[in-house]
Amino acid sequence: SPIFVREGALIALAENMVNTSEKNWSNMTLDVYPSKDYSAKTTIYEDDATTVAYKDGKYRTTDISMEYTDALTIDIAKTVGSFTDEFRGFTERTFNVRIHAREDFGSITKITLNGEEITAEVYDISESASPFAFTGASRDSVIYEISFKTDIYTANQIKVWFEHPVDDGVNGDYDDSAVDFKVTVEKITKQSRNISGGSDLDW
Repeated sequence: SPIFVREGALIALAENMVNTSEKNWSNMTLDVYPSKDYSAKTTIYEDDATTVAYKDGKYRTTDISMEYTDALTIDIAKTVGSFTDEFRGFTERTFNVRIHAREDFGSITKITLNGEEITAEVYDISESASPFAFTGASRDSVIYEISFKTDIYTANQIKVWFEHPVDDGVNGDYDDSAVDFKVTVEKITKQSRNISGGSDLDW
């Protein structure tokens, strides 16, 4: 079956694992589907995954957003909050950022990390690739992949420039399918019914 991902999607992925206790989230991938018109936001939520300490505020969140300004811009905010756990309470994370190239955008001409130009690893389309792979090739497009390690309490910004990015526009067929309708409430009555006897099977 096909898997559909909207233009402008930003998907955070953890490493493949059999269960959640096998690996922590010190390595994560951001799957990026560029768009000039659609933005995206996601939040990484973490706690010790064992106790109920999160009820006392022992957890942390990392907001990630993407939008097109002068270039495709991905902002990874500094992590907010903390908790104590030897396995999950790390303070450094490695991000793999996988940009799914678009033919109509042309080639990627430059990528910067916090203002410094960096070089991406490029993977050609592969029919044997798995959907939402943590690293490597993809079935749907050429992949430009960058990887960097960062303190989780430091914000980072990735910017990506394309040869000739194009507007995505709107889905006119969908927008034109809207139907005007009006609901009028003429009378409101208060009614009750005792269904405790179990004889009213339709309630």
